[in-house]
Amino acid sequence: MPKKSKKNKGSVKEVKIRELEYKDELQEYGKVVSMLGDRRVTIKLPDMTDTLGKVGGGMKKRRQFVTLDDVVIVSRRDFQDGKTDVVYKYTEDEVKKLVQYGEIPSWFAKTSAMITDDGAKQTSEDLGFDFLSADKIDIDDI
Repeated sequence: MPKKSKKNKGSVKEVKIRELEYKDELQEYGKVVSMLGDRRVTIKLPDMTDTLGKVGGGMKKRRQFVTLDDVVIVSRRDFQDGKTDVVYKYTEDEVKKLVQYGEIPSWFAKTSAMITDDGAKQTSEDLGFDFLSADKIDIDDI
């Protein structure tokens, strides 16, 4: 009879709650719109402009992988217009807090339920989107 592994028995991972990071001067909030490869991403800023962003190697070493629809802090380059560097990546809980505090617009939130300025939850149906409705999909049209 083989021995059972004691490696993962009773191990509980601690979840660290980090302090909420805000932008400094020459920094902006952004949402990753597309992945271009070679650690380059297209980022949409709150003023609805797109910019090219570069994910630094330090984030890779800290095991923070930037993916599609992530909310990040970008630092503008003073020597190149239209190019930014990704400095910080937010978790989903931190994004919800930033929307509640009014730091970022509500369309930055990844979830279908968004929190409005008055604190009320707004679902995707309230906004006119109905992604989960099966009655609108007709198999014959496919």
